[in-house]
Amino acid sequence: MKKTVITLAAFCMLAGTPAWAAEQVKEKSTHSSQTKKEKPQVIENAELNPKAKQALETLETILPEMKDWSQRKVTLQKSSVRSDYHVDMTKSQGLTYPHARVIITENTGEIRAFSVLKDRPSFPEEVRNGGGSSSVKEPYMKAATAASDELMKKLLGEKAANYALEGVNFISYGNSSTIVAAISYKAKIQEENTSLDVITMNIDASGQPAMFMHFKQASAN
Repeated sequence: MKKTVITLAAFCMLAGTPAWAAEQVKEKSTHSSQTKKEKPQVIENAELNPKAKQALETLETILPEMKDWSQRKVTLQKSSVRSDYHVDMTKSQGLTYPHARVIITENTGEIRAFSVLKDRPSFPEEVRNGGGSSSVKEPYMKAATAASDELMKKLLGEKAANYALEGVNFISYGNSSTIVAAISYKAKIQEENTSLDVITMNIDASGQPAMFMHFKQASAN
């Protein structure tokens, strides 16, 4: 559990999550790593249950090219806190690029996170990290948020209405020179026993998602 939580916190900050959310995730993740020593059970070559299969099929309608990525490895990571499928996908055996990873909650079929590593079109250099005037950035921000709003509806359905846009930044895509939009949302009303509920994603210049993460932090007992 410790490794999973810390990885999510780092992922959150690297993906361009706003400072307020990144700091809360970091603080709560550090606390969790200190108080929870449980090591998750990892089941190799797991089979997706019907809810998880449906979630993956939904993602494939959003990113149709993934249907042809036939090399797939599924592991199930189980603990007393949560149980998630981890699906790794590539085009053919031995290839590591392009590559996709999808994390799906076992009992609900919710997509907690996904990332797709491949060549992508870039936003202009002048908009990176707050650069460029508002008039220059505005059309790119509108296009990116329109794409992210649509992704929210497809993945969350009616629940998407419970999230408000928090911010848009333009950041480097991994270690490449490609620039993507980092967009974040925060729940308007927290679910019971939840202290933090944020969604962050990266959208490329064509409107395709490169990364999505839904982070929920349980309230301290």
